[in-house]
Amino acid sequence: NFERMLDVLKEHHVPATLFVIGDKLRDPESVALLKRAEKEGHLIENHSWDHPHLSKLSDDEIRHEIERTEQIFHEQLGHGGRYIRA
Repeated sequence: NFERMLDVLKEHHVPATLFVIGDKLRDPESVALLKRAEKEGHLIENHSWDHPHLSKLSDDEIRHEIERTEQIFHEQLGHGGRYIRA
């Protein structure tokens, strides 16, 4: 469970970089947990929209996955990601 993971990271003073699929940012509960994670010093980064096998997508489809996720990052978290994980 994500909340428990945040508790353990906080307890042990461990910062993390969390790669999140954009689809998760449609859920208000997930957004609240991600905002908590940021407040506690963790980085929230782009892991595409819905975790497809990017090697099987066209360049335009890959771009769409990344840009769609960046858009919802801005809408829900107020910023885009600095990193992308394929």
